[in-house]
Amino acid sequence: MTELYFIGYKDFKNGKLCRVETLRLRIPINIEAKEGSDFSLRENDRCEVEISGRDSELRIYPSKAAFMDGEAGVTPYATMPIGTMGETPDGRQVEETPFLVFSGEIMDVRHNEHPGENDPDYYVTIKASDFVFDLPVFYKDTIEKGYWIMGITWLTGVVKKPQAAL
Repeated sequence: MTELYFIGYKDFKNGKLCRVETLRLRIPINIEAKEGSDFSLRENDRCEVEISGRDSELRIYPSKAAFMDGEAGVTPYATMPIGTMGETPDGRQVEETPFLVFSGEIMDVRHNEHPGENDPDYYVTIKASDFVFDLPVFYKDTIEKGYWIMGITWLTGVVKKPQAAL
């Protein structure tokens, strides 16, 4: 569960897009709000989201050193919410989406021993720059805690008031 600042909702496809910011660095992030989200939140309320990603393009490395060698010039803990940019320097509007470019450390790994045809091989917990999220991963090789990951993912989650506030 990740605690964030709630900014607002907007209509999106067949549901809602939730705009939040990370607590420490105030990085704006869009999350596709799943059924069960709390729509009574107000701007700057704290909220909790069990964030997960889907439709991901990933690169996985067995160590921070391997990550640094393979991704020269990339910060090991990075978050770039590409769906929150709004307008490009040449004036084109960018559609708001919950896409996120990220890099970070794999903090936890749950291996799916017998995945079905459309089931992920792993569920990993990733620490990116200022927040943590879960990601289903389709990857036939081994993934272990402490590996490093970089990629693009579509963020989803149920947005709720923190348990302490209830």
